[in-house]
Amino acid sequence: MKANTSLYTLAVLQAVFLLSCASPSVKKLNHPAGEASTLSALLDQGRLSPEARSYLKKQGLPEDYRKDPDSTVAGLRKHLTETPSDAGRMALIEICNITANRAERKNPKKAVAYHLAAAEAAIANGFASSQVSSGHDKFIKAYNDSTEEVVQILFDSDVPWDDSVVYPGPDKKYRLNLRKSGSGIVAPDFYDDLYPADYLKFEDIKFERHITKGIGAALVGHREGLPERRKVDPFLASLGMSLPVNATLNFSSGGNRVELAFHDLMVTDSIRVAGHQLPLAADHSAPLAVFYDYAPKHNIGMGALMHPDEYADKMGLFQIEPFQPDQIPVIFVHGLMSSPRTWFAAFNQLNSDTALRERYQFLVFAYPTGYPIPYSAANLRRAIREFQQKYDPGYNNPAMRKMVVIGHSMGGLLASAQVRESGDAFTSKFFTKPIDQIEGFSEQQKTALKDLFVYSANPALTRAVFVAAPHRGSEIAVKSIGELGVALIKFPLKAVTATSIPVVDGMTELARTLLASRPDGIKDLEPYAPELMAVLEQKIRKGVIIHSIIGRHNPKDVVENSTDTVVPYWSSHLDSAVSQKVVHAKHTTITGNQDSNEEIRRILYLHAGIPYSKDN
Repeated sequence: MKANTSLYTLAVLQAVFLLSCASPSVKKLNHPAGEASTLSALLDQGRLSPEARSYLKKQGLPEDYRKDPDSTVAGLRKHLTETPSDAGRMALIEICNITANRAERKNPKKAVAYHLAAAEAAIANGFASSQVSSGHDKFIKAYNDSTEEVVQILFDSDVPWDDSVVYPGPDKKYRLNLRKSGSGIVAPDFYDDLYPADYLKFEDIKFERHITKGIGAALVGHREGLPERRKVDPFLASLGMSLPVNATLNFSSGGNRVELAFHDLMVTDSIRVAGHQLPLAADHSAPLAVFYDYAPKHNIGMGALMHPDEYADKMGLFQIEPFQPDQIPVIFVHGLMSSPRTWFAAFNQLNSDTALRERYQFLVFAYPTGYPIPYSAANLRRAIREFQQKYDPGYNNPAMRKMVVIGHSMGGLLASAQVRESGDAFTSKFFTKPIDQIEGFSEQQKTALKDLFVYSANPALTRAVFVAAPHRGSEIAVKSIGELGVALIKFPLKAVTATSIPVVDGMTELARTLLASRPDGIKDLEPYAPELMAVLEQKIRKGVIIHSIIGRHNPKDVVENSTDTVVPYWSSHLDSAVSQKVVHAKHTTITGNQDSNEEIRRILYLHAGIPYSKDN
């Protein structure tokens, strides 16, 4: 009975502290999903639509194109030159796509040529901006689908991307070249996998899918976090990164030369075609879903709480997109027994905003939450410095000097420690003299202790946002579920202090008590814990602006007496915050709360100095 009770209590502990939404997953289909379907004939891969058959019959053109598709296409093209017709163009597109689909397995080069012919026919008259943004134009859909097919065949083949390759078409040869430079242009070999966004079906994702109607093939490019890459780029996560990409085909006046370009949708969202600035088709939700589809399906937050030393190698600051020197870094820090996936809904909401994509780049800090808060805060502090040293060693990049840190729950406490000056707030509670003057500590131990307790605010961090942060602790940490959590957390103390710290003269009674009980993440969250109060005593660096987002589970409760079921208002409220937003949310759901994320969006607009509207 006792074992069953412990298991039950453990389940309660997980339910209370688990800060995540339902794990998203992606199902890869073999045809476009939903309204992304262009024509039933293209999906059927073997039958012309009734409209196409009717057109061919009326014009006296051969309906049985299968015997000699080259001659059929050549004859139809000649006919359309003399007698232009939208119905004829669509019939030509259908014939080309069906022929390409049949040839793809045995003759990929022929398939590419026919898809190019279809794309050329679709774009023949150009597109107006109104056509593109409406998303209903059949020729734009046909062009996008044909471009998508070309990319998929090329990506799955062994044709070198950098080569200029000739593809013999039905009545002419296409020379396909890859665009290699220009604003927002990305090399396709940057990615290990390319997925058509239209072919991805989301499962267990309860937020809005943000799609931009436009020209080109909306894709998701995934770059793996291979060990050899991480040696060069330590801020690349082991899961890699998934990014929104767009591919376009640009035909020369004669149509024989075709330029294939891949556009980084985190950098650009439109292209100029035939005198028109046209939006690029994009799906900004699909990359997030693909990224988390690569992630472990089990709750790593639980393991990282109970056995933090086993997850220490996964601690670090990671980019979720390639570094952009002109964009302001925003660092998101998760909470207790959680992981960066808790920010999934926030990223989805923020990445859908063009103004924010142009001005900000997002990073996440991952850490095992069983470790003591000062230890994790010190690791975050060190990781930010290393990020600065890599990308702004001369400290002369304006964007890198306006960084923002956003923390949820325990992550808010780590974020708070980045913008404060320690002074002697910690050392006076734990030591009767400066650490350097204490005998009995080795130099290594003194360095480790100073790293935890003596620090300055990073001058590049100029704004902090605390989301349901327990600045003064939470009663949940001292109740039975918190006590069980403390009992289950296992790690050697020397993992935190480099070596075991002895009890020596110069330690206060509080330090001796903490050392004897072995500090950890849950103990640090006890109401008015000395470590928490020491942080609140520290001064926030001059020039830093802070904001609070607070959850209130019961909207009928008086704000001052309210709670998010884990953190009460009295703990999360800060008089020094320039703004405070109270939202109707529980502690475990606030990072997925639309109002909370809209407040983050408002703050980022404010930080960038651009006018904010909820509708823009």
